[in-house]
Amino acid sequence: MKARLKDRLCRTPAGRAAWRIARLVKFELGRIPRELAGLAACFRKPDGCLPMQTCGTRNRQNWGDDLNIFFLEAATGKRVVPFLGSWLLRLAGRENYMCIGSTIASWPLTATVVWGAGLINDCQGLELLARPRRILAVRGPLTRDWLLRQGADCPAVYGDPALLLPRFYQPVPCGHWRIGLVPHYSDVEKIPPALRRLAAGSAMKSIAVRGYEDWRRVIDEITSCDLIVSSSLHGLIVAEAYGIPAVWVEFGPSIPGWDFKFRDFYASIGKPGVRPFQVREATPPEELWACRKDWVPAQLNLEPLLAVCPFSLSSFA
Repeated sequence: MKARLKDRLCRTPAGRAAWRIARLVKFELGRIPRELAGLAACFRKPDGCLPMQTCGTRNRQNWGDDLNIFFLEAATGKRVVPFLGSWLLRLAGRENYMCIGSTIASWPLTATVVWGAGLINDCQGLELLARPRRILAVRGPLTRDWLLRQGADCPAVYGDPALLLPRFYQPVPCGHWRIGLVPHYSDVEKIPPALRRLAAGSAMKSIAVRGYEDWRRVIDEITSCDLIVSSSLHGLIVAEAYGIPAVWVEFGPSIPGWDFKFRDFYASIGKPGVRPFQVREATPPEELWACRKDWVPAQLNLEPLLAVCPFSLSSFA
């Protein structure tokens, strides 16, 4: 019934627009109960909650975004209450945080404290919707340059907070693989069949960032590999953080501007010249392995990032 209605509506431009509006209204209405519950928790136990502007969820849809919830809950001992551009949160004026992810410029941030977030692309022609309450650190210098052009006050303090993971979590070995493949969830179907077959065997480990069992297990798997090949930004970030050689790859043509967040990150760790390796249909694993010789350890100085952290962090098991 729903499919037939959609098919009939979407035959005309006006019908397609009406369908998109209806979906948006349904999405917004569905958020209200969750956001009211989150706001109630924040005001009932303000010292025990971290309201967070994030795309992360507890449904394990995107491991990098989900680190906002799982990592920061473990490291702070507080409940992370995720909001997504919440108008309720803005209406309440409740101070909230934006930490891990490419989320700056996505929503008005008048009550938001930014600590380590970045831009998704170079945002040419776009303006900051509203200046954040405070910017303590950003993912990299490219994000900072854009914010400065927008008139925002942004210090030269860089680092994705996921780079701090080695200070708080000691991985548990779970095997040993020569190459670990960490595709972005949108790239899973783009992986060449030959490479996919290898990743299903014992020579190469396929590491999922969507539908994973435990967020810590992903770290365990990454650190159990001699080389990480990844189109997922946080696959690369966590590999670099733990000193695992990593290669940024693309499986075919990328969306214009998609490389911005990668270049921003690499510039923050002293590797501004890194470019993606293009995986082709016939790319053999030996060619990926050969990239390992060009890898150099990241230049990490995370003390400034830690010094401006807006909440207390502690190690966890």
